[in-house]
Order: sequence, then structure tokens, then C-alpha cells
Amino acid sequence: MINNEWLLSAVTFIIGFTLTLLVLGNIQTALLAGVFAVPAAFAGLIAVNIQRRIAQKRVLTALQVEIRQMEKLKHLLQQDLWAIANQSDQIQEQINYRQNQLNWLQVQIGEKQKSKQDLTLALIGLGEDKRLMEEAIYHLNQQKEELDLSVRSIKSQHYKAETNKNELLADLQHLKEEIAFQKTEKQRLQETIDFLRSQFHEWQMEDIEVHDITPPVQELTSPETQKLLTASDDQEDAETGRKGDAERAREFISGKTEISADFESTEFIDAVSPPEQSDADLDAEWAEFVAQLTYPELEVLKAIVEQSNPNSTIKNIAESNITMPELLIDAINERAIATLGDIIIEPGTDAPAIADPEYLETVKKLLEIKAGK
Repeated sequence: MINNEWLLSAVTFIIGFTLTLLVLGNIQTALLAGVFAVPAAFAGLIAVNIQRRIAQKRVLTALQVEIRQMEKLKHLLQQDLWAIANQSDQIQEQINYRQNQLNWLQVQIGEKQKSKQDLTLALIGLGEDKRLMEEAIYHLNQQKEELDLSVRSIKSQHYKAETNKNELLADLQHLKEEIAFQKTEKQRLQETIDFLRSQFHEWQMEDIEVHDITPPVQELTSPETQKLLTASDDQEDAETGRKGDAERAREFISGKTEISADFESTEFIDAVSPPEQSDADLDAEWAEFVAQLTYPELEVLKAIVEQSNPNSTIKNIAESNITMPELLIDAINERAIATLGDIIIEPGTDAPAIADPEYLETVKKLLEIKAGK
């Protein structure tokens, strides 16, 4: 630093002396100018140093601020490194956990593949069972057609039997009226005979003369009396004959009634039920059917009656009771077959509906009664 100052002083003096000497040509003035140039040079140097120190101080301050920022950044980076290290440990743990899950899933996949093979074999067996069931259904349909023919024939016979029954009932009623009339006539004749016999007994008890007794006896044996007795006997014979005819009519009607009862007790009771079946019996069967329904089945039947497309409602009811809509409908039809002898819900349709329009009004009334209770 000292060498630089001496060098600066020498250079300043020489330049000042030389320039002044060249300009003025006076050595003294040149020496004074060289001497004055040296302090001026030092003053300029000092000003330059001060300016440089100020600039250096600013730079130093900026560098210190930057150093502090770098230290903060270093601290943040260290924290990030620690967080990354922790995340790395967690990720490694998750990798190990996922690897264990992957191993478990591979085991499950193996089991599911085995189950799939078993189900495939079961489906093959079910396909064979389906084919056999279709054959059985075909044969059953043929039997159903034959039974339908038999039912129509039995209906015709039943109609003829009912016609004969009604005719015999009319004849029986006529015979009953005639028997009642003949009984009245018989009673009247019997009263006349009893009166004559009492008169005859009184006449016998009286000790009258024989010639006085003879006329009444003759009167008793007169043609009029004989006619009365003969009419009474004929009346008894006619009544006996009519009773025999009535008994034979009753036996025939009873036989027809037994045939009708046997016919009604078959599995076609609903299809061929006689027209005189009372409404009370039908109401009792329907009431028994509704009483057997469970709450979910009752809700399903209500939805089918009230809605045109109750599929969503039936599905919700089935899900609430952890079952299937088809099972609920099958259960209702089974109860209907057991109680009424016929299905009540049409199976195999997109939207379940009542099988017979005649059933609809009855079901509505029973549901209203059930709701009123």
C-alpha cells in the first residue's frame, strides 16, 4: 500500500511539473504545480477509497444478508431433507405393506380362480339340469293340455248333472207338496174313521136291542164306509209309493251332490267351481289368504295393486328384507295356490300385475279392510 502511494505521488508530481513546464515554461511555477498536484492526488485517492469502502460496505452488507438467507435456506433444506427421510421411511413401510397385500391378493386370486373353475363345472351341471327341466316342462305342458281337455269334459258332465239335479229337485218339491196334501186327506179320513169307531163302540156299550144295533153295523159295513176304508188304504199305498219315489229322488240327488263334491275337491277347484258357490266361502278364502301374508308380501301386493310399474318399489322392499323380488312374488303365489287354488300375480312379466282382472277388485277391498284395521 505504501509503495502504491509513493508511486502515485511521484507520477502526480512528474505529470504536474511536466504539463506546467510545457504550458508556462517556468520551472518554479512547474515545481509549485507539481507540489500542489501531489496533495490533490492524495485527496482524490482518499475520496476514491472512501467511495470504494462505502461500495464495499454495501456489498458486504448485501453479502451478509445473502449469507443469512443462505443459512435460512440451508436450515429449510435440512428440514426438507429430514422430512424426505421420514417420508422415505413411511414410503418404505407402505411398500412393504403393499407387498404383503399383493401377496395376499395373489393367494385370493388363486382361490377365486379355483372357485371360478368350480362354478364353471357347476354351470355345466346346471345347463344339463336346465335341459332336463325343459324336457320335463314340455311333458308337463302336454299333460296340462290333456288335463284341460279332461276338465272341459268334466265341466260338461257337471253341467248336465246340475241340470238333472235341478229337475229332480223340482220333481221332489212337487212330490213333497202332493205328499203333504195326501197326508192332510189321510188325517181327515182317519178322523172320520175314528169318529165312526167311537160311535160304534158307544153303541156296543149300550144294551140296546139287536135290531137296534144292526142298522149301525150295517151302516158301518155299508158301501160308503167301505169306500172310506178303501180310500184310506189306497191313500196309505199311494203315500208309501210316493215316499219310495221321494227316497229314490233323494238318493239320486245325493249321488249327484257327492259327484259334485268329489269334483270340487280336485286340484281344479277354481277352474271348475260351481256357480252356486257362496260369496261367504270366497270371502273366507280371500281373508285367509291375506291373513297368511307377511308384512313384506303384503307391501308387495299393495304396490302391485296401486302402481302401474311397481318394480322399483318391490326392489326396495326386497332389499329392506334382504331377499329378492322374485322370491317375494313366488311366496305370494304359493300362498294363493294353497288357499285359493290359483296364482294371483302373473309370473314372467316385466311389470308384475294381478293375474285375473276379477281378482283386482277383491284384493283392493281386502287391502282397504286390512289398512282400516
